[in-house]
Amino acid sequence: MTENDILKIIWSKVRVIYNIFRASAKSFQQEGGARGAAGMAYYTLFSLFPLLIVMVTIGSYFIDGSQTSSRVTQLVISVIPVGQDLVERNIERILILRNSIGILGLIGLLWSGSNAFSMMVHHITSAWPIDERRTFFQMRLFGLAMVIIMILGLFFLTMSSTVLNVLTKYQEAAPGLELLFNNWIGEIGTKVFYWVLPFMFFYSLYRIIPMGRVPIKAAGFSSLVITIIWRLASNAFQWYLGSGFARYEVIFGSLSSIAILLLWIYISSAILFFGAHLCAASAGKLDVFPARS
Repeated sequence: MTENDILKIIWSKVRVIYNIFRASAKSFQQEGGARGAAGMAYYTLFSLFPLLIVMVTIGSYFIDGSQTSSRVTQLVISVIPVGQDLVERNIERILILRNSIGILGLIGLLWSGSNAFSMMVHHITSAWPIDERRTFFQMRLFGLAMVIIMILGLFFLTMSSTVLNVLTKYQEAAPGLELLFNNWIGEIGTKVFYWVLPFMFFYSLYRIIPMGRVPIKAAGFSSLVITIIWRLASNAFQWYLGSGFARYEVIFGSLSSIAILLLWIYISSAILFFGAHLCAASAGKLDVFPARS
């Protein structure tokens, strides 16, 4: 194989990737991805705190309330890197009022908390052909299932923390156990967790939500691209907030935390929904190569 042949292969791959992104952007615009991200920010704002109430209330029945609130705060801040004070204040109120919430109240809050996830399912499936989209009833079920998975994730996070505390206590008694707490191993584990967790989240959404069969390569490629974009956007957004250029408190006053929270949810949702169109284009569901006149 000559050098020209290698260059032709590379150029053809670059052209395919370019056309995939081009078709994804066109589909994203046609399906109202930006408007969907704005709607997602609205629904998330009204779903976030009912969801926090459900998670803290259910978790406090099995685990110490302060420990539950700490884990919920960590879970939220890992996804939403802004508004930590807002989340912590509301969780403190939830701990005080949780005993006044009955079973019917929890069911109502569970339904309200699933609204944002149902909206997410709707806009992810909008990237696919009409015959491969979920019905309204299926979207609601997916939304409720995601809430339940998040609650189970909270229990897993809490239990893993408890296990680590026990291992830390007895690491000197068991030979070789101290290696688990070596600094460089911990740093590598944190970095892997930092990238793998969002990748698996995006991959699961793009593979499971559409009704049609989603190729593994298409879901993997789109999830990898979106994970990189989302992490870069998260770091850039945090830098922007700490740089002094963002002066939301001057415009919004006491509502500045809400405004920043809405903006970040909008950005994250737009990235997530674009990834769905990227996955559909990679799977051959969109017209990647436009017809030549």
